[in-house]
Amino acid sequence: MNMPIDFIHESDFGTSFFEDIKSELGLKSSKAVACVVKKILSGVQNLVSAPEPKTSMVIPDNFEKLSLDERKQNQPHLSYDHLDQWVETISKEDSTSSNRIFYSEIDILKALVITIKKLDKACGLLSFPGFKFSLVQEIKQASL
Repeated sequence: MNMPIDFIHESDFGTSFFEDIKSELGLKSSKAVACVVKKILSGVQNLVSAPEPKTSMVIPDNFEKLSLDERKQNQPHLSYDHLDQWVETISKEDSTSSNRIFYSEIDILKALVITIKKLDKACGLLSFPGFKFSLVQEIKQASL
């Protein structure tokens, strides 16, 4: 069976992306990895979704499996100046969830930095509108 080269490349990216996240975070199941990535992508989606419909985020197709919901019209556009603000938001959302993913803000910070770093490598995520300079610098410094 012949598969297009782009499909193979994208598929390999998705597999290696999730395996890298699983390994770096020490997660035991693929379901846990998907939950972590979905939680972070949800925040990314809200962060880079500008109020104007012209600006949109394009991420690799294999992330469609995570079925991110579109931002509701009444949900405010999120903006973070610093990484700790994003971590606190995820922490509040996670603590009210019936299926907690994270146990501490350190877990959130580690997952956030690793996932964002990998997405930036794949699609230049940190250059998208919505990522303020101070936030980008903090993510890059935390990645070292």
